[in-house]
Amino acid sequence: MKRSKVSPGDRALILTLGISSDSKEGSIVDALMIDIAAFKPRRVVMASTDLSRPVADTLAARLQPERIEAEHLSLPSAHDLPGIFGAVRGVIFRLLAEGFRNENIAVNYASGTKVMSSGLTLAAVFGACGSLRYVRSSVRQPAEERLISTSTGPIFAHRDILLAILLGSELRFRAARHLLENIQADFLTEDERQLSADLIALFRAYSERESFNFGRFLELYGQVSFAHRELAKFRLSPEGLAAVKRLDRDVAQGRPSRLLCVELFNSAQRRRHEGEYSDGMTRLYRALELLAQQRLRDDYAINADDVDAHRVPPRYRPDFEALRSPQDGRIRLGLRKSYELLYRLDDELGRSFEEDPQMTARLDERRATMLAHGVAPASKELDAAFDGWVTGFFMKHIEDFAGQCRRLQFPWLAPHGA
Repeated sequence: MKRSKVSPGDRALILTLGISSDSKEGSIVDALMIDIAAFKPRRVVMASTDLSRPVADTLAARLQPERIEAEHLSLPSAHDLPGIFGAVRGVIFRLLAEGFRNENIAVNYASGTKVMSSGLTLAAVFGACGSLRYVRSSVRQPAEERLISTSTGPIFAHRDILLAILLGSELRFRAARHLLENIQADFLTEDERQLSADLIALFRAYSERESFNFGRFLELYGQVSFAHRELAKFRLSPEGLAAVKRLDRDVAQGRPSRLLCVELFNSAQRRRHEGEYSDGMTRLYRALELLAQQRLRDDYAINADDVDAHRVPPRYRPDFEALRSPQDGRIRLGLRKSYELLYRLDDELGRSFEEDPQMTARLDERRATMLAHGVAPASKELDAAFDGWVTGFFMKHIEDFAGQCRRLQFPWLAPHGA
């Protein structure tokens, strides 16, 4: 039979066929024909072994008068689960490529060995087929009572929840939320609805934290029940939660703090985890700058965003006066000038920075990248060198830096023992 182009509403049915004695062969085929008549497929794919091929041939002969396309799928063994799974998956991929839609592809697992039925069903689930079908072979029941059709919707809904958890674990919060928000609520149990709502709030919270909106993070995080074990790895320790509350206060007060340096450093590590090396280096650079701003503010009452020139040593005051903006008259200091001022104030942090033998090379390498002032890509190797240098500097100048990083890092990314 010549095949025409697949239409959007065309259906396909994949089924397995087992060995049958002559006395029962007809009953199996008759039973399957009941399902075929109900489902109304354009094509039936019959998966059989050499031993069960006669049953497939009998069924194919019954399909011909109905003008239903019959296709044979040869299975080398009735007991090779991976092989059966792979063969059926291949058929599903091909049907989709031809134009059949997922929701219009079904499988019938009534015949064949348990291994054949299992492989068929697993392939249908992983292939996102629309329904799993079964027909009882008993002739004592009316035809409509012999059919069992199970929607795969609830299975896929649960799968999407698990996938969303995986996406969230990989910091893909927006994609995880999109997946959860598009699950049909009718497919979820009451318990799954609560889990989904908690996950959506949780991933929104962590998205806000990635944007340094700590107040919004705390608000959304507080909505999560943490009643499900799947949420445990996303839960902050009491110390971690207290640290985020301190971050919120620091930001609300416009106050640079060493805790913010740690948060920026951790954020850079997450960007590295995602392969976003340019962004990671930018955040490390800002963390370095913030550390200098914190020292100027807390130890010398100097606001790096609006420097009082009278607080600069007189000998160096003209150099910093030259930085005054003609637009608003303010003196603003970036990273290099902040550390230079600390150095001129004979501050230990400034001396350590200015006298670091790697400092110039590392900053020049970063400066040459696309997100700084150059056009070079930020490679993994360049990022690793910059990260190593910044880490060493922070270890030297931020008390318990490693411990603070562990406590403040997202809990599922923090090293064990945090």
